[in-house]
Amino acid sequence: MSRYANRFFSRHRRLTLAVALTAVGLGALFAKPLAWARPADPSNTDKRIALLVSALMDRRHLSEMRVGDEISRRALDMFLQSLDPLKLYFLQSDIDQFATEKTRIDDYIR
Repeated sequence: MSRYANRFFSRHRRLTLAVALTAVGLGALFAKPLAWARPADPSNTDKRIALLVSALMDRRHLSEMRVGDEISRRALDMFLQSLDPLKLYFLQSDIDQFATEKTRIDDYIR
């Protein structure tokens, strides 16, 4: 190839790389707000279902165990175990943050 052809392809590669990096950068910039969206608040139906389940557990469950702090602790432990059984995703700081709500779950549905 001639030296003019080498220059052309070199410029072409640099331009292609610049366009690709710009596209990736802009994609990351616009994708970030979507990745950190706030979860929706529970609807009235969700609230009524939670109250109904709580009332049914208090009155009709075989163990006759009231929905309280013990149920809250068990529910959170089972939930975390189902989400991360191999303990790969959550950090200890995440678990500690969840633990602050461990005994309050039952209070949210009353």
